[in-house]
Amino acid sequence: MDYRPHIATSLVRGSLSKDPITEQEKKAVTEIFNRDLTGLMGVWSSIQTLAAEDALLETNPEALIVGDLKPSSLVILIAFEINGPDFSGLMSLTYPWMALETTLQKLDAWTPAN
Repeated sequence: MDYRPHIATSLVRGSLSKDPITEQEKKAVTEIFNRDLTGLMGVWSSIQTLAAEDALLETNPEALIVGDLKPSSLVILIAFEINGPDFSGLMSLTYPWMALETTLQKLDAWTPAN
């Protein structure tokens, strides 16, 4: 799950600002991320149980390492546009194909609960 830096800080500050993120704001962004991650795992719960490991706030995208993924690994990228009063930008979810491959049969057979 990826929030662009200006989106993450805007969610905490309520408006767009180019000021560096403070430690207190990092804690607030982490709480928002954990809430959203818990919600995302809840959405998948009727199909497959998920467990989040090593969920953390990283402000340097070059430092991100996603499990055993290689740069050439196939992924599914889902992007959402988030719009606020003074900001807009993308939030994205990336699913490694090798992780979804085992779930596809369950997904094909899944019907939403009424």
